[in-house]
Amino acid sequence: MEEGRVKALLDQLRHSQTQQSVPSSVASLLSQLSAAPPTPAQDLQSCSFQQALPHLARLAQDSHFVAAISAMKIHQTDLERRLFDERRGIQKAQQDRVKKAVTKASITGAGTLTHYEANSMADAFRRELVKFDTERALPAWDALISKQQTELESLGVPAMYLTSFTADRERQQRVVQVLAGMTSE
Repeated sequence: MEEGRVKALLDQLRHSQTQQSVPSSVASLLSQLSAAPPTPAQDLQSCSFQQALPHLARLAQDSHFVAAISAMKIHQTDLERRLFDERRGIQKAQQDRVKKAVTKASITGAGTLTHYEANSMADAFRRELVKFDTERALPAWDALISKQQTELESLGVPAMYLTSFTADRERQQRVVQVLAGMTSE
């Protein structure tokens, strides 16, 4: 929601500037916002969310930067889709195992699965999902986050650097949300 307000404000200021009907102070503020000079890397890392906004506005004007962000979004979407498909495959395999067990029970005359069999299958399924999540999904996601932090830092995005500290990551998420709003088509 906040990113939408920032984008709307920037769009409104840009539109107002092109209409030449705004006071020169607003037009000058917009030009300062869009043309703010880059700061050293250390300063960019320590930027607060508010300090990052002018840098983000400037970066969002660069077509090469927008293309790099789009490529990162595509890569992330692909990973999310692969992980979703893999997890869904585990669920499908469980459904098939349950179906086979129920069929076997009906063929042997038992009619249904015993409480023990059902619990054993459910426990095995939960363990398989936890194993997938901890050994496949979370490491893949953490690796993607690290790669994105490094890429965004190299692109000059404020507050971006390799970190696992929660407060830093939350600030980075806010910056990325605004950036995504500014660079979306």
